[in-house]
Amino acid sequence: MRSSSNETRGGERLGRRGLLKRVSAGGLSLAGIAALGSAQAASNADSDPLTIVHGTQFHGRFGSPKGPNVARYATVVDELREEFPNSALVATGDDVAKAPIATVLRGLHVVDAMNYLDPLAAVVGNHEFDYGDFILRRRMGASTFPWVSANLLAGPERAIPGARRGLIESVGDVTVGVFGLSLLEPAEYVYYPPGYRMVRATRTAKAAVARMERAGVDYVVCASHLRLGGSKEIARSVDGIDLMVGDHEEHVLSAPVEIGGTVVNSVGAEFGQVGRVTIDGNGLRDSARVAVSPDVAPDPGMRRIVRKWRRRYGVQNPTDGDTIVSLAP
Repeated sequence: MRSSSNETRGGERLGRRGLLKRVSAGGLSLAGIAALGSAQAASNADSDPLTIVHGTQFHGRFGSPKGPNVARYATVVDELREEFPNSALVATGDDVAKAPIATVLRGLHVVDAMNYLDPLAAVVGNHEFDYGDFILRRRMGASTFPWVSANLLAGPERAIPGARRGLIESVGDVTVGVFGLSLLEPAEYVYYPPGYRMVRATRTAKAAVARMERAGVDYVVCASHLRLGGSKEIARSVDGIDLMVGDHEEHVLSAPVEIGGTVVNSVGAEFGQVGRVTIDGNGLRDSARVAVSPDVAPDPGMRRIVRKWRRRYGVQNPTDGDTIVSLAP
């Protein structure tokens, strides 16, 4: 485990996620990437491998004290990031809401835990909107990591407030472009704000890949909150995506699948296991599903975060008597 949230390598500052931030403090937006159109597309055939650690949808929960939980999950995530070079965590959506503790705390506790985990990016899932657009903007504003969605827009080509359509970051010795795809079913899920615009995922993905290839990235990663069938269709239809992780339907794949040169993987919901996929210029190199078992030692920092918010939940959600409390937005 790291002794602090920041380290140095070769005189350069690293965050908990293990990124060498050679691009910018927050990565490039897709609009910024488009300005790099004169750059030559880079082949990843000779690039070092990339490892993406990806997990499960939190659903506003911290997990069971005696079973899989976010503190043990944090231990597994950090061990994988330390074991594999050029590695980063990607969060797969539906994290802020829907458990009772999340309803009381309005997702404040989840953002605190995710900030500690320090993912490379988190895709915007449909349950992020459970407490309304205003609350979500507040939660995104408190996040120290970027939220991404390339196909859920607030204008013709404008990302929703607080999020980006995509970004470019250096992960160790490789450069990675990441974009997000959100669930495209507003008729089924009513919490998307009425002014938001849903763009076809295939068209969005093609545009994102083209911009990132012009910027010369080594790898393109999609954080997907589509249904698994939708992710597979994107893999079949869009060239240039090296890896897609995540699934709205919470499937647990026994192993990643390769479709048209794209590796697709999903490991379910709520802390039971963490996925690890390593890719190189030839596609899938190897992968693993690591169980978050009761034998895993809880991360001390994350355990303190859990205790803090569970105490606050107990105060704001008393079991005896009638108490009027003010819920923070």
